[in-house]
Amino acid sequence: MNESSFPSETLVLIVEDDPDIRFATGRVLTAAGYRTAEAENGGQALQKAVEIRPDIVLLDHILPDMDGMEVCARIKQNPLFLQTLVIMISGLRTGLDDQIRGLATGADGYITRPIGNQELVARINAFARIQHRGRSLRQRAIERIRQIGTAFTPIGNESIEHVIHELQVHQAELEIQNEELQRSQIELEKARDRYATLYHHAPVGYATLDGAGMVLEANHTLGSMLDASLDQIVGSAFSKWLTSEDRETFLRWYPHFFRYPAGKRIDVHLRGSEGGTSIVSLFGRKWSASRGANSSNETAECIHMVVLDVTQERLAQESLQRSELKYRIVSENTYNWEFWMGPEGEVHYCSPSSERICGYPPEAFERDPALFRSIVHPEDRSLWDEHEARVRETRESDAIEFRIVRPDGTVRWVAHRCQAVFDADGRYLGTRGCTRDITEEKSMQQEKARLEERLRQTEKMEAIGTLAAGVAHDFNNLLTIIMGNAGLITMDLNQDSSCLQHVEEIVKAAGAGTELTRQLLAFGRKQPIQLRPVDLNRAVRNMQKMLRRLLRENITI
Repeated sequence: MNESSFPSETLVLIVEDDPDIRFATGRVLTAAGYRTAEAENGGQALQKAVEIRPDIVLLDHILPDMDGMEVCARIKQNPLFLQTLVIMISGLRTGLDDQIRGLATGADGYITRPIGNQELVARINAFARIQHRGRSLRQRAIERIRQIGTAFTPIGNESIEHVIHELQVHQAELEIQNEELQRSQIELEKARDRYATLYHHAPVGYATLDGAGMVLEANHTLGSMLDASLDQIVGSAFSKWLTSEDRETFLRWYPHFFRYPAGKRIDVHLRGSEGGTSIVSLFGRKWSASRGANSSNETAECIHMVVLDVTQERLAQESLQRSELKYRIVSENTYNWEFWMGPEGEVHYCSPSSERICGYPPEAFERDPALFRSIVHPEDRSLWDEHEARVRETRESDAIEFRIVRPDGTVRWVAHRCQAVFDADGRYLGTRGCTRDITEEKSMQQEKARLEERLRQTEKMEAIGTLAAGVAHDFNNLLTIIMGNAGLITMDLNQDSSCLQHVEEIVKAAGAGTELTRQLLAFGRKQPIQLRPVDLNRAVRNMQKMLRRLLRENITI
């Protein structure tokens, strides 16, 4: 009989006084492939057991005519039922003491109700497998006797021959069991060696501590952490291996490991025997173990402790925190407006300087990335769109200058530069932008242009003055000749001469020319300016004749 067919070959006697439970249990086991029989009390169970020789008896603890333990004891005392397994079941007697007494009576198992149908079938399957293997062992023993040619010693008494046969079979069973036991012992030793290897060479430290915090057991990994042998660690107080700063913390926290079965964690500094320290995380979980076979109800509570070295992790974390602090100091206090925009236009970061430059806080851009374009001056938006398209298509750095409009309506000039950013694998992560307020620079540039224009005009005027001074000098020489000759003519003319008036006009015009020459020399910075009162009316009257000749006819004086 193979293990897949044992349900159909197994007969289960269901002993239950409740007819509904008895019927339901029979239906479940029958559906699982077992053959079943039923009995409603202890007496009927003993009678049916003799008649049908069941393989398994599913026995209720409480019966109307006798206690289930008594029924179990009688079955186990009858040599007819040496191969029969008795499983007690109860919905009232479910305590640990009841189960222990039932097993002590001879029961092979104890099931408490309520129990699901699947679990019940699984438990019956387990007992059926045990019985199947027992029968298989007996059959192998009989085959061994046949193979070695052992025969019965005929002494004329059939009962004695039967006893001898049973003893021979039992001896063969013991030999087979001894062989299996030896194989199991070898496998157990191998398993123990594998466990020891896994335990002592685990990547984390292990320690078992008693209620007082004394080390009951430890692995080699913990010894390596402490630079100590297991003889030095086992039997010592675990707190001994902590730094003085963390010793009090551990002793204060240690009772919590017993109060929280799910476990607790604390971080402390271990101090090795050589003086070195390391940062570790302690994971503690309560575990209860029996004190001994004679006091199975008494248990000792221990703590299974996992010691995880997190020194490198902590140093890396501290380094990361320092790097993050540096990043925050730089990014959040940068004078320029920095931002990072993802490939889909989402804003991953915006520096606080945005509020100083454009009047909007970083959160506004993170909520609405389209705000970038909306603050651009309407006349410059086409420039912004072209810039974005270039960066998106070429993924190269690009810079522009444009105007933005703040919430209060003021216009500011900014210089903006964008560049594509990529990760270590070359994956495109978006663009990083830097925007700088150049309004003051623009104003200074405009003022500089105005001053340069004035300088150019001044240089022109200086050139004109230089030219005027040269012309005035030459013109002054001509006027000197004219006035000198006019004087000579006046001396030669009679007082009643008609030409005398014309000569006087020449002299008067030459005098006006002399004044003009003096003004040109003053304009050319070649002659100091002498300030004196001027009669404008007289000056205009003196220039009337010249002005009439120079002015157009539509202008009158």
